[in-house]
Amino acid sequence: MSEGQENPSFEKDPNTSPTPIRRENENVVPESNGSESPRSIRSYHKGSNGTLTGGGMTKNYSKTVDIKQYKSKIDRRLGFCVLACLVIIATVLCVYGLIHEGVHSELTTYVNRTHQIAKELKAVMLDEYGNSENVTADDGKEWMTVEDLAHDAYMLSEVHSKVWWLFLGNLLIAILLTPILTFVHCGFVDGNGFKLVYRAVILACLIWFFAQFFYLLHPLLFGASRFPGMVDRLFITGYPRDEYQLNEIKSSFYCQWNPDPIYVKFRAARACMPIIKNSLFPAYTVILLIIFDVFPFVFAAFMYAWSACIKDQKHVSTMRTRVALNNQRRVNMPKGQDSYVPPDPKLIHLHSDDKHGRFV
Repeated sequence: MSEGQENPSFEKDPNTSPTPIRRENENVVPESNGSESPRSIRSYHKGSNGTLTGGGMTKNYSKTVDIKQYKSKIDRRLGFCVLACLVIIATVLCVYGLIHEGVHSELTTYVNRTHQIAKELKAVMLDEYGNSENVTADDGKEWMTVEDLAHDAYMLSEVHSKVWWLFLGNLLIAILLTPILTFVHCGFVDGNGFKLVYRAVILACLIWFFAQFFYLLHPLLFGASRFPGMVDRLFITGYPRDEYQLNEIKSSFYCQWNPDPIYVKFRAARACMPIIKNSLFPAYTVILLIIFDVFPFVFAAFMYAWSACIKDQKHVSTMRTRVALNNQRRVNMPKGQDSYVPPDPKLIHLHSDDKHGRFV
């Protein structure tokens, strides 16, 4: 074949490319199809929305309640709860009992004397009109019966006695429970026998709270709710009245029964009715005592409900996870770094030529 003529077997095909020449000792890299676009990612490769927190093991919370763990929580926490409730109840009973004590004797004396007057009036009416039970006074006044006054005296006595008996009971139990809690939680005494004794003491305290609940309902709550109406009936609307004892109450509390409102406004005189009503044992205090009385039972039930279902709820579990992550990311500051160290006094000099005596 002469020069200038091309071999027809080597004609270039536009649809084909020349075969690459591979040299010896050359590493062959397999061809790849390139990276796919984000739209081509499989659905099972896509993650959920949120921040990336990394891998690792996560705690799997069980939905069943471990009775042994629940008993351990009760032993560690319920004792302090019971002691705190005992101290609070004893303190409230002591404070409001002392306030109630200021008017109890005078009010009881007035009720007893009025009761005696009512009995004498009833005897006179029976002698004059016979044994008829329908005999009433038609003078437009509200006459208190002997039975009503006897019930008022009974409620005053019951509330007064139960307040101080409950105070002494809560105080003594708190004093006895304090060293037992100290021995258990400080590790002075250990063993299953002492643990059983400790649980028996806690159970006895719960029985005390259960019995105390009924005394708080009656007579304390029942009597405290009736005291304001009883005072109005004794001193304002009801008859008979013991004028001598009214003057005794007036001199004891340095007050007046019907003072001028102008004098009361400028504190030149004091009314007796507000003093007596505010000194009696209030009903809202009894409600507060009932709340603290049932709180140990609510606390024990809440600990069981927390282990059973509350902690596994979606929002609660999310918050617990966030708190755990924040605690892991928290950096402990070195001790003593945030404390202030005063400068050395030798470094502070007072210039003799400074007229104002300024420190530099």
